Amino acid sequence: MAFYMAVANRKGGVGKSTMSTMLAYAFAVWGGKRVLVVDLDTQCNASFILVGGSGWNDARKADKTIGDYFYNRFDHEITDPKSYLMHGVGDVLTPSNKRPSLSLLPGSVLLEDVQGELYLKQSTQSRDPAIVSNHVRQAASASSLARTSARASVASNGTRTSAATRGTSSTSRNALLRTRPGASSSAA
Repeated sequence: MAFYMAVANRKGGVGKSTMSTMLAYAFAVWGGKRVLVVDLDTQCNASFILVGGSGWNDARKADKTIGDYFYNRFDHEITDPKSYLMHGVGDVLTPSNKRPSLSLLPGSVLLEDVQGELYLKQSTQSRDPAIVSNHVRQAASASSLARTSARASVASNGTRTSAATRGTSSTSRNALLRTRPGASSSAA
């Protein structure tokens, strides 16, 4: 039987990522459970704890973060949600020196953009904010997971710009550019 646990607090720096990771280790190592950590923090700290900076960067480059999952769903790309998971993560072993059954859906710095994209997609159906927010809630709960159609990068002057990646429709790219603070619509 599956159960879900969320560790949440609006205040930063209170240990949410550390607590989540330690609970995941406890359930996987001592409880013998299969555990999936879904990193919904735009700072991606749980991902960094479990796979390190290079592991997270590899997932980002391969378009295998939670932000990528959502953007693939937005673009109606058929993809296996399991392909976004990293298995056997972490550096803690079971008492019998085996890797625990611990998997990760890596976090994404683009999660705030996902929220904007949801609102943009739903606002075409109505101008009433209550109807739009209801559509967004329904779309978010119906979604599963996906790959991104645009990637954030830092230009040499330190400003955030957008560079399109393969498979991006002009509609999706323009919607993303409108949601990114400081983004330039001249990016391709």
